[in-house]
Amino acid sequence: MGNLVSHSEFHPAEGLFYGSVPYVMHTRFDVVMMSSAKETAEIVWEDICTELERLWHMLDRFDPASEVSALNSGAALSPVRVSETMVEVLRLCAMYHERTMGIFDVTKRDFSRVRLEGDNVSFSAPDTFLDLGGFAKGYAVRKVRDLLSRAGIEDAYVDFGGSTILGMGHHPFGDSWKVSLQNPFSGEPIGEFSLRDSTLSTSGNTPEYAGHIINPRTGAKIAGKIASTVMSPDPLDAEVLSTVWLVAGAQQRQEVRKNFPDMIASVYEL
Repeated sequence: MGNLVSHSEFHPAEGLFYGSVPYVMHTRFDVVMMSSAKETAEIVWEDICTELERLWHMLDRFDPASEVSALNSGAALSPVRVSETMVEVLRLCAMYHERTMGIFDVTKRDFSRVRLEGDNVSFSAPDTFLDLGGFAKGYAVRKVRDLLSRAGIEDAYVDFGGSTILGMGHHPFGDSWKVSLQNPFSGEPIGEFSLRDSTLSTSGNTPEYAGHIINPRTGAKIAGKIASTVMSPDPLDAEVLSTVWLVAGAQQRQEVRKNFPDMIASVYEL
């Protein structure tokens, strides 16, 4: 499983496999799979860990050896050849930028500065850089979901850092997976969500972490005690739109919702 530190255990009486990675993409990853075959679950878990590590070392701008770092340091000087995965990532970022009217912007300034020609990427301005922090976990959870589905696992629960949670199928003792959301400032409950083949993504400020969400049109940081939640069948939609929902105004949210009719979104004053 590469260099990731991980833990897993199988409970045969329940047909339950649990796996965890204490630190990947700067947070924790946990999965519960309902599988009667230990061997199948262990193979899937190994594939999940391999994919998480691959994406982490590709998309982390704080890793000087990552593909994103290579772009951030060199693409304004000359075209940089990128991997097939990075081509897909940048095309998805362009699609979300367009469908959110520019509110989702991994440059946090002007995504039109990013030029993708085949598998070559260049930046048209020297102060351009990519920050995939509001994209990478959702993209990874989408990949994890696909690995689980291909293995024939229908019931699973994936928790990536507490902010992106996927429920596939249902809990052994219910018709869905139940998730409770707490106010990070008071500890009081905000709401309960039922996930069945759906992802819940949460964005916002906490006492320890604030000012990280930026309006790319104005450069202003989203301040105050505020949070958003988005539920969507697509983990990446949920991840991207939870950030968009904090930045967008009321009219913009109406327009964005037209492009993502399956989403359920809320904003909370904490």
